[in-house]
Amino acid sequence: MFKKTKNDKLDIEQINESVGLLSRILKILFFVLIVICVLMGTYILKQWKVFSIIKSILKILTPFFIGFFIAWLFNPAVTKLSKKMKRGYATLIIYTLFLIVLALIIFYCIPTIISQLNDFVKVIPSLKNILSDIIDDSYDTISPVINFDLNTLRSQLYDLIMSFGQDVSVDLPSRLLSIITSIISGLGTFLIGLVIGAYMLLDFDGISKHILSLFPAKTRKHISDLLAIADQTLVNFIKGTILISIILTIFTYILFVLIGIKAPLLFAIFVGFTNIIPYIGPYIGGIPVVLVGFSQNFYSGFFVLLAVVAAQALDGYILRPILLGKGLNLHPVTIIISLLLFGHFFGIMGMILSMPIVATIKLIYGYYDEKYDFFNRKENEKEIEKEKLKEEE
Repeated sequence: MFKKTKNDKLDIEQINESVGLLSRILKILFFVLIVICVLMGTYILKQWKVFSIIKSILKILTPFFIGFFIAWLFNPAVTKLSKKMKRGYATLIIYTLFLIVLALIIFYCIPTIISQLNDFVKVIPSLKNILSDIIDDSYDTISPVINFDLNTLRSQLYDLIMSFGQDVSVDLPSRLLSIITSIISGLGTFLIGLVIGAYMLLDFDGISKHILSLFPAKTRKHISDLLAIADQTLVNFIKGTILISIILTIFTYILFVLIGIKAPLLFAIFVGFTNIIPYIGPYIGGIPVVLVGFSQNFYSGFFVLLAVVAAQALDGYILRPILLGKGLNLHPVTIIISLLLFGHFFGIMGMILSMPIVATIKLIYGYYDEKYDFFNRKENEKEIEKEKLKEEE
């Protein structure tokens, strides 16, 4: 047996570090390659107008997606309740409770939201004045300090605010009519989805097995395992996200009422809804209500700003760690790229759905990477272990 010198030991450690570094670099390059392929693919599909065809198909199938989502969401509760009674009765009880809650929201919240929407429309003209005052105060404070003429910039900001005010005044009635029409149309689609969801819930396991049977026999085991992993992860995430939005809506509504802000329920729902979007959601939901608060008076704006900050602190430090834990375990860069990509092609709904979709893709990749070891990670780990054992000898 030859004794290894310290230099030999150092060389082995360097080799192990180099192998690990190379493996990480390959993973990064593979990720970049996937992103480039996705961007190129989406660009080509957009040029061929494939997205418009996909949107038309998805629009037709929307009631089925809604029905499947409702059935998938309520299936655990119905399955648990069906241990004590027939599944039909369990489905009827869960659906009845859901419809009662839905009816209460429609009959009590919708009229209030419409009334508060009118109040918000009346506030819009004063927003122009408050923004103009902010620009004047900023100009008076900054211009003497930097010793630079900012009149051109101030004029451009004034023109932007005036243009925004005119656009809102002219387009608001037509936009409100378009929103109301979309809501009525969406309500009809949702009702059809409710009916489909009820039928799916009656035999959800049978429907799942039937869908699974459409795949080749060799892949059914893998797909079944993937669905089991994705099901648990996504159900917990979606339930946690919905619960967080409801808690934040109630929390901000109470604070907005105490502060005396106009249209408190409307803004509370908006803050709770936009909070679903990671990173930028809180700003989308918080900026309008803060501006409205400052348009009333300085103290209202200041306390509304504190309320929004308190809501985000409650969300980030208490609710998410308790209800979501590590959540979908996505890297911040991945989340930002997903938001930009889905937001560009599918708007705000794309931004909301981006995280579950990307998380599902990550789960699929992780499952097959564990099975087929794309980057020979396991072999590298075995080689490192062998080298350590030889080194100990």
